[in-house]
Amino acid sequence: MKDIISYKNEYSRNDWKSNLSRRDFIFFHLVKNLCKLIKEEVNNETNETKIHWLNIPGFDSIIYAIEYELSNKKVKLYPNSLMNLIPDFIENIDIINNFISLIIKRTNVYDTKAIFNLVNILHLIFTQKEIQNSEVHFNYNLIQHAFIIIMNTENSLSIAKFIWLYYKDAHLMPSRHLVNLINTIFLPHFFNLFFHWSYQIREIFYYLLLYIFEHRIKNKMAKTIMYRRPSFLRNKINQNEINPIFSQSGTSNTNFGDLFEQNLNVIKGIENIIYTEELEPFFNDKIDENQFSNILNLIPVDCRNNIVLSMKHYENVFNEFIMWKDNINNNDLYPDIDISPVKDDVVEYNTDDY
Repeated sequence: MKDIISYKNEYSRNDWKSNLSRRDFIFFHLVKNLCKLIKEEVNNETNETKIHWLNIPGFDSIIYAIEYELSNKKVKLYPNSLMNLIPDFIENIDIINNFISLIIKRTNVYDTKAIFNLVNILHLIFTQKEIQNSEVHFNYNLIQHAFIIIMNTENSLSIAKFIWLYYKDAHLMPSRHLVNLINTIFLPHFFNLFFHWSYQIREIFYYLLLYIFEHRIKNKMAKTIMYRRPSFLRNKINQNEINPIFSQSGTSNTNFGDLFEQNLNVIKGIENIIYTEELEPFFNDKIDENQFSNILNLIPVDCRNNIVLSMKHYENVFNEFIMWKDNINNNDLYPDIDISPVKDDVVEYNTDDY
């Protein structure tokens, strides 16, 4: 009885108001649970899954409080409770874009911890999109611009983390954004990423190239060509449409595990030839196509041709995706590609370093 009286006396004071006013993890946890409760109630009453948060009385003050914390806290000091709260608003374009804009503008490009928090928030949003099967109308140009700035810093951990984001979530992004990304980052910086001095960047870039673009997207592209046709034409596919997709990489019936291992071994073989003491000075700066040509001149002729053919093939993985996307647009078909993973079709990259 004494314990109950003591408990009542303790919480009859205004301590709870003081705790909430600090807007720490207690405040964000409370808002998150409130969002969950509102979603459940609205869904039970109307079967609606999209919530217009600003139409809920008093919620504009909560949104303002979150924006204030995002604007005034250092990104590297964002608590997990705040980062986990942001994806709950993905149904509202203006709110989520404003949140992302505030976070990116507050992120110090030379602060690795801040970059990691930014990327983790983006990953949480895409994960929530996949769970809810909802659209995310990001300002993708802002994210792409942030990636370009990070590429220019040569911060290896930050670059690797951003590539990791696309390795994990590219299947949830619109293909038009992927094309823009290829044209502005992956193709212009192809040799730099492929032969980067940081093994972390090289490794995650290989997995992005071989698994996301070389395997998953190519398979989905072939299936899209087939199933966007009337059912009576699905078995009459023009091989000229399919063959370029699988050029130099087998067919859709090829066992992916063997093909992936084969390509990875080729890349590792190239690494063993390139990364020698004799060629080490070349890797102190960014590697571009011209510098790569200079490196090739120092390599024995019998290895040189194989390396050139292999590099051309891996570079064409990106070009083939752009060409296919252009063909789809010219035929007035649906502009985005469903490249979501299928069962038993997942290659996990070791993310311990990220």
